[in-house]
Amino acid sequence: MMTLTQATLSDARDLAQIHCDSWRQAYQSLLPESYIAEQTDVESKTALWQHVVAHPQTVTIIAQDSALAPEQNKVGFISYFIEDSGGDKATITTLYVLPEYQNQGIGGQLINHVIESLKTKSVATVSLWVLNSNQLAIQFYQQHGFVPTGEQQSEFVSDFEIIDIQLQKQLN
Repeated sequence: MMTLTQATLSDARDLAQIHCDSWRQAYQSLLPESYIAEQTDVESKTALWQHVVAHPQTVTIIAQDSALAPEQNKVGFISYFIEDSGGDKATITTLYVLPEYQNQGIGGQLINHVIESLKTKSVATVSLWVLNSNQLAIQFYQQHGFVPTGEQQSEFVSDFEIIDIQLQKQLN
């Protein structure tokens, strides 16, 4: 059985491990290997997640498989924040599920949980950014009602252009 709980500082290392393992698998054919290696250092991601979880405006929800031992039952997570400007917009910053748990509905449970939570807070719009070549992720989000806004942002990393596109969902 899958349970969803809000992350605490003690979850930072588990979040980092899920983040790194998911990143390696998701981007292996989409981004340069050197960039993936640079972005999947568990120690630096642990520090990042300690900062994110401690931030008062960010919410991180963890999916836990109760059939597994407590030290290895965290299998995915989602993180978001509500924007300061009026509080009617939110941004999902991350959604990762361990590769061996993908395609089991866990990502859907996480995103649906966040959407329902945001609706109770009178948030009208939720958005996110996704790598433009990550068709599996784009299809997943579109299945959950997100549509492209036409906005994109890009950066160059070692002569490689990374382009993210924005997707958005109306909640009201």
